[in-house]
Amino acid sequence: MVDGFIVPDLPVEEAADYKKATKAYGLDTIFLTAPSTSNERLSKIVECSSGFLYLVSHYGVTGAKTIVEDSTVQLIRCVLPFTARKIPLAVGFGVSKPEHVQRIISAGADAAIVGSAFINIIQKNNSDMLKQLQSTTQTLKAATKISK
Repeated sequence: MVDGFIVPDLPVEEAADYKKATKAYGLDTIFLTAPSTSNERLSKIVECSSGFLYLVSHYGVTGAKTIVEDSTVQLIRCVLPFTARKIPLAVGFGVSKPEHVQRIISAGADAAIVGSAFINIIQKNNSDMLKQLQSTTQTLKAATKISK
């Protein structure tokens, strides 16, 4: 089952046909916003998004990181007023550990997006891969159960 799409390189200004098509099929349009996004553009992105807003947590490339920077927490707090009561805020890029998830959720985000941690497990392609994926998923999910 597909609930929506993330099309990373599609600017909201060029997304009218995409939004029309996804709406016709009841699918969400998930747009990304970055640390460099202006407040004016952020407002446009929030208005065009459905499902959730994907906040890129830091400059650079994705991949597992060792910590969630203070700048990411500040970024979450700056974006929250734009998303409040409009759309859930999900934060990704470098999220790979339970303590990352806890810090992101504690800062006010509604969700944490984890990709690289799972890709790393899959790339190892060992006999325990499915168990490792399940265990990692359960551990990361448990980290969301904190009070904001």
